[in-house]
Amino acid sequence: MTATTRDRLLAALVWTGTLLVLFWPLARGALSGEPRFFDWDVPEQYWPDLVRLCRDLHEGGIPYWSPHDRGGYPYYADPQAAPFHPMHWAMCAAAGPEPSLHWATLRVVLGFVVSMVGAHVWLRRTDLGRDAVASPHSHAAAALGACVLTTAPFLRHNWELNLTFGIAWLPWILFGIDRLLAAPSARSASVLALTVAFCAWSGSPPALWLTGTFAAGYTVLRIAAKAHEAGPAPIRTLAPWLTWSLVLSVLLIAVVLIPGQALSARSVQADHTFESLTAESLDTAALIAWVRPQPGNHLFVGPVVWLAAGAALSARRTRRVALACLLIAALAVLLAMGQHTPVFRFFFDHVPGFDRFRLPHRYEAWLGPAAALVTTLGADVMAKELTRARQSREAIASWSIALALSFAHVALVTERLDPERHTRGGAIPCRDANDPLARFVHDHDDRVFDEFALGCRSGTRLGHHDLRGYQDPLMLHAYERVLSRLGERPGLLRQFGVRYALTSPHFLHGWDHHYLPRPEILASLPHAHTVLREGDRRVIELGEPVPRAYVVPARSVIEVQTREEALERLAPLAPSAVAILETARARGSADHVASPVVSATVEVSDPDADTVVVSIDGASAGVLVLNDVFDEGWTSEIDGSPAEVLRVNALVRGVRIEERTHEVIFRFRPTDGPLTRALWAVGWLLALLGLALPSRRAST
Repeated sequence: MTATTRDRLLAALVWTGTLLVLFWPLARGALSGEPRFFDWDVPEQYWPDLVRLCRDLHEGGIPYWSPHDRGGYPYYADPQAAPFHPMHWAMCAAAGPEPSLHWATLRVVLGFVVSMVGAHVWLRRTDLGRDAVASPHSHAAAALGACVLTTAPFLRHNWELNLTFGIAWLPWILFGIDRLLAAPSARSASVLALTVAFCAWSGSPPALWLTGTFAAGYTVLRIAAKAHEAGPAPIRTLAPWLTWSLVLSVLLIAVVLIPGQALSARSVQADHTFESLTAESLDTAALIAWVRPQPGNHLFVGPVVWLAAGAALSARRTRRVALACLLIAALAVLLAMGQHTPVFRFFFDHVPGFDRFRLPHRYEAWLGPAAALVTTLGADVMAKELTRARQSREAIASWSIALALSFAHVALVTERLDPERHTRGGAIPCRDANDPLARFVHDHDDRVFDEFALGCRSGTRLGHHDLRGYQDPLMLHAYERVLSRLGERPGLLRQFGVRYALTSPHFLHGWDHHYLPRPEILASLPHAHTVLREGDRRVIELGEPVPRAYVVPARSVIEVQTREEALERLAPLAPSAVAILETARARGSADHVASPVVSATVEVSDPDADTVVVSIDGASAGVLVLNDVFDEGWTSEIDGSPAEVLRVNALVRGVRIEERTHEVIFRFRPTDGPLTRALWAVGWLLALLGLALPSRRAST
């Protein structure tokens, strides 16, 4: 066996052992024939998104709008669906148009594999802590460092989130930075840009922010060190390729960055204040986790890291880098403490972007690469000290240290983890198309409000129209305001076309994790009754809903100036066929009551997700109301002529029509959608061209 083969096999042993400990409940379930899956966001958010993406890809394209969730939302602008990630395309190719929940569970594990392999590649090849003529860091030290990074506080605490899948690409980005510094070229610039894009396409804006800020600081420090050692000449060689990599990154990630930024401005994300952002800051009592594991393991990096840090600080060639790693770790902790130190406040006030992302403790993500690097340096130092007189035995010493410390580290940092690792077995808590309630919904083809009776965003998964959806910071603000009124005004459900409320306790939280009252209260409302019941699950028919589309005569249209005023006027009238417009030239009076008479025959068809066609017979002048959620990207044509789409009833969309109007076509054509997809395609072409060009070594 060659040394290279031996090193690769032993590194794979460290990787496999680490992953088995982290995901032992999944491995145990697979071996016993009783598969397990992740709780929390995997079934409720990421699996439905994966189903939607796979279905779209197999049907030939990715639409801009989703009509099946939250009454409709701008699918193209929600980065959490991660529709542009090649790993998701590969999963859809393998799983088909209807991937099971286990594919979404597999994605979590694959994220950790990506992180571990990337960490090994980066730590093996980086020249940090090496003499100018030294060989790369040993495979053994790199494997130990990869184990430390993959079991770092952030990853082991947030592993089922898109956050983790995004952060997993950070070591690959650091590798790309090192490679570009060592050999500036089109190829290395393209590699770096693609690693950044893989992080951005993962679907987590906070992960992109945490990764980008760390990588930016890392780049600045590396360039400064290079300029100090070799003068400005290498920097002049590097500058154009670094600039090109940045431009290429922007081209590739604009497809998620630009629409996502616009969506956040009109979502509940825009409501964050300093107080709300820092509500979950780590307090000083949490600092004990530096030396002793605590429930949640938020800061505990383990004694192995401290041992390696001591070794790295003891050696002259690694001391400076080790000190830098410790300073980065200290900064991460100070930021994680949020409101309890002035550090986060300073960055919040002076650094653009810090005011956009909640939960300061997520800056623990910076601990992983810092701890991994200092551990790699320390392991190399310990191996060299043990074999100073016998260089031929350095590999044996390196692997002995790495295997022993990896075992000890994994055992110590996973001691306080949830034994089931946020997994569960048994029946999947999301009903499929064969479920009796699901069949009832499908047979009636009415809009529903699914409060966990089918679960896991059933509208997106099963292809029906659901006014319910996943609650997250990118939820449209106008939609959230309506949901917040449902407890006191359940008639708003019928106002927005809902005939059936599907109720059940949440599979983790039980009852009272809802926007709606308990089912017995809903069933006691006028015109409401239970039509189907299965255990705790009910289908409650609320009564005749307001039609999906209707015409309100001009004399009955109410005009107000703000969305809040529109919702206040709507609530006591709901459910009725009203049209309350938001306009600066409001003319409606406080005692104005809209006519409940629908003055025309209206039919609606949906040729595709991005188009709605409304045919009208016998209309008078007024407002056509379409009970689908309004967004800025919607355009309309009235009998072939462009018309402005208006926000109606605080949430949905409509247009002013004239007498004898016959057809209105609504099309979702956001201006930034086609543009950013074009930039994305150009970015891919340029990146592939750069990868095809030969690389060259930079002259120094």
